Amino acid sequence: MKRYLVDTNVFIRMLLRDIPAQHDAAVSLFTRAKEGKVSIFVLPEIFIEIDYVLTKVYALSKIKVIGTLEHIIATPYITIQERGLVTEMLTLYKQFSIKLVDAYLFVAAKKEGAEVFSFDRDFQKLATN
Repeated sequence: MKRYLVDTNVFIRMLLRDIPAQHDAAVSLFTRAKEGKVSIFVLPEIFIEIDYVLTKVYALSKIKVIGTLEHIIATPYITIQERGLVTEMLTLYKQFSIKLVDAYLFVAAKKEGAEVFSFDRDFQKLATN
């Protein structure tokens, strides 16, 4: 079975439908994955990039983006590397007024038994977590 690591732009085209040929190709890939013909893998960093592109470039609300990311995480035919880390990162992102990348760093550091060294005040919000 053919395996694909899916890039951010595939999700963006799928969601926004702004480039019809790319949207159709993305739909085809996800349909083949749903049918078990191909495997789709997503790295945690892709979620951070999706968030950035949708909130900063396309000015979508954080709430809408969180819903989109939750939908991706819940899709049973998508394999997410570090699914638990991604889920915890998204939970913190929903709970606190922080950047998603900061939630990722915090969760990854905790998993490694480390602390984040940063000048970003967002980590102070997470210190009690």
